[in-house]
Amino acid sequence: MYDFFRAFNHIVGQRQRATMAYRPQANGTAERMVQTLTRPLKMYVADVNQKDWD
Repeated sequence: MYDFFRAFNHIVGQRQRATMAYRPQANGTAERMVQTLTRPLKMYVADVNQKDWD
């Protein structure tokens, strides 16, 4: 898994930074990205008529 993220970061031109564990305030950019991605995923999963899980 480490190699995957390392390659992904290289492809998109970003570098990985270490931040404090269990301290969301230390990395606001990443927390905003998680929030941005979580919102549509919740709506997708909450769809009662969802049939294409595969």
